[in-house]
Amino acid sequence: MAARFEVAYDAVVKLAPATNGERISYARESAQQFCLLRVPSGAGPHPVVALWLAARRKLAPSSGLVVPNPLSVAGVVSLAGIADLRAYALGTGRGNASVRPLLGGPVAFVEERYALASPVELAPLGVPLRLVHGARDAIVPVAQSEALVAAERSGGGDAMLDVLPRAGHFDLIAPFAAAWTAVERRVLELAGLVEAERA
Repeated sequence: MAARFEVAYDAVVKLAPATNGERISYARESAQQFCLLRVPSGAGPHPVVALWLAARRKLAPSSGLVVPNPLSVAGVVSLAGIADLRAYALGTGRGNASVRPLLGGPVAFVEERYALASPVELAPLGVPLRLVHGARDAIVPVAQSEALVAAERSGGGDAMLDVLPRAGHFDLIAPFAAAWTAVERRVLELAGLVEAERA
C-alpha cells in the first residue's frame, strides 16, 4: 500500500527550517514503511511545505527547484496551510513576516519566486487535497484554504475543506483537542482506510 500511496501530512512535527531537507529524505524511508509523511507545522512558512511538495512536479527543470527522483506525494492533508504566499506576506503578524526572508524579498523584487513557491499559483496540484482549518485561526486566515480549494476546483482538482467553527491554529495539531477527529478522519481517508466524506 505504501508503494502506491504516500500521504503528505502537514502537521504533528515542528522542525527548524534547516532540518527540512534531512527530514524529507528520512520521510521517504518512513513513507515506505508507514505510508505517511509528516512535515513541519507551526510558526513561519512551514504549513506550506506539504502543499508545495505535491506541486513540485509541475515546475520546469529550469526553475532550479527540480531534483532527481523527487519524493512521490499522492495526497495532502493540510492543517491551516499557507496556500497563497503573496497574500500571506502582506499580513502584519509574526508568521507573515517570515515569508520575505524565506523567498528573499517582497513580491515586487522577486515575483518569480512567489510564482514558483505559492501553491495557489500552481493549482491544480494534481493530487487529492484535504484541508482542515480552524475558523478562529488568528495566524493563518481561513481565506488561505478557501482560495486554494477554489483554485483547485476551477482547474478540475480534488479538494475538500473542513472549517472547524471552534478551532484555532494550534488545535489542529493537538490530539486531545476536539478538532483532532476531523484531522484523523481526513488522514485515514487519503490512506484508503475509511470512505471519503464530502465537505
